[in-house]
Amino acid sequence: YKYFKKEVFDDQNEMNIYQIYDRIMVENNLLDFDDLQVLLYKLLNEHEGVRNYYRQKFQYILIDEFQDTDFLQYQIIKLLVGEHKNIFVVGDPDQSIYGFRGADYENANRFKRDFGNEHVLIINYRSTKKILDHANRLIKFNQNRPFEKELVCDLGDGFDPQIWSASTDIQEANMIANEIERLKKELGYSYNEIAILYRNNALSRLLEDTLMKYNIPYTIYGGLSFYQRKEIKDILAYIRVILDPSLDFYLKRIINVPKRAIGPTSVKKLEDKAKELGVSMFDAIDYLDVSSKTLEAFNEFKNLILRLRERLYDMNDLGEVVSYVAYQTEYIKMLEDEKDDISKERIENINELKSVFVQGDVFYEGTFIEKLTQILDQIALYTDLDQKLPEQGVILSTFHQVKGLEFKVVFMAVMEEDIFPSSLSILESGSLDEERRIAYVGVTRAKERLYLTYANQRLLYGSVKYSEPSRFIKEMMEPKKVMVSKRIEPSTQNTTFLKAGDKVNHQVFGEGIVVNVEDDIATIAFKMPHGVKKILENHPSLRKI
Repeated sequence: YKYFKKEVFDDQNEMNIYQIYDRIMVENNLLDFDDLQVLLYKLLNEHEGVRNYYRQKFQYILIDEFQDTDFLQYQIIKLLVGEHKNIFVVGDPDQSIYGFRGADYENANRFKRDFGNEHVLIINYRSTKKILDHANRLIKFNQNRPFEKELVCDLGDGFDPQIWSASTDIQEANMIANEIERLKKELGYSYNEIAILYRNNALSRLLEDTLMKYNIPYTIYGGLSFYQRKEIKDILAYIRVILDPSLDFYLKRIINVPKRAIGPTSVKKLEDKAKELGVSMFDAIDYLDVSSKTLEAFNEFKNLILRLRERLYDMNDLGEVVSYVAYQTEYIKMLEDEKDDISKERIENINELKSVFVQGDVFYEGTFIEKLTQILDQIALYTDLDQKLPEQGVILSTFHQVKGLEFKVVFMAVMEEDIFPSSLSILESGSLDEERRIAYVGVTRAKERLYLTYANQRLLYGSVKYSEPSRFIKEMMEPKKVMVSKRIEPSTQNTTFLKAGDKVNHQVFGEGIVVNVEDDIATIAFKMPHGVKKILENHPSLRKI
């Protein structure tokens, strides 16, 4: 741990845990990945004979993706190279976007200082000139770049990148889906030649829902679709069990999440007892013959569900349901205690699940419990539709996941201040530059067509927020030529599916007739017993007939 910066350990408990971890590793003759690097550095630095042996063995060193190396790796490289300096590295500091994994942007400057003789490659073989012009203008706003390069190409001017402004997040998603359909039907693009990129995984939800509405196949690159993510399934399972404790399938999923000392053997005993008595697993808890400690754990779980059930039936705000369940079950605490980037992302996904319930409060009618049940039914339909999607489709991905890939068409969605760049990066020194490099990576994924989209109003993490377009959009534009290619306001919405008099089919309510459409909300008269419902016109379960 002496090789880490002091500020990494801002908590004595963390230091103690690391020391204990390190001691156990030594006692058991184990090494983790960091150990392999730290000990290799010590070996080369402190033992001249070993150092000379490997310098002789590896007389030429070639390194790819040099911008992703960390400080320790660079020191190892220097020790291996020695006096001969036969080293060849390839990298683009402007694409250094893994600072959160330890990548050190300054390694490029260190290389210039220690080795020199660098050659800057400026020819880009992927993108057209107008796309590269946007990338070049954007990255110039970063300070202290190791190499002041400006990309050029031999592929012609190409198409002007488009900047699209939407009034709401729903309109933005509709605009993207409509354009994808046009690109396919009129211009011959295949779905898998198109990518929609966004800053973090939680932003995929509305895009997924909208693509399903349009029957556009898609693939989440390097990850799971929103409703397939573990944390989403877990919270939804909790809500279902709270509503109906007899649902054994969902109860088995969450009875030991977070950990309650209820292991697989105990769950199997409960399942067997339920089958023996012909009752639900929840009811069978009262008849279990297990140790007092295990029975106490089961009873604590049962009492938790009963307490949450009582509170749920007193609620009147659907937007509170997800947060209440996630906190009262200590699911959020479990994720917070893990203190890693993946857990932070999972918390973001749970927060975004709130948006589904807030929307449901708008377009479903009935009592609180009736609305809640309809939301869960619709999510089940989303999940079913998602599982039937073909493998070849539009790529949905975060910017980080597609580094190194290329697409004929790229949509950079949700380009809004405080989201991209994030509010945290704006406050932290150096972080804004990395956010800008992430945007640069996004732009340079596009071969032929680039779209930058944003919304003035967005339902995110269960709350409506009003946004400004990302500063990166303005930075990409030529001076004095900042303009929006396409702006959609509520009064001029041209992505409307429905109008009064249209016949529709809903996967739950059946056939109906549209009575009115206002601000993306369709008022539809269905056959009895369903009656009149207000539903988002881009809802995946609704189609025009």
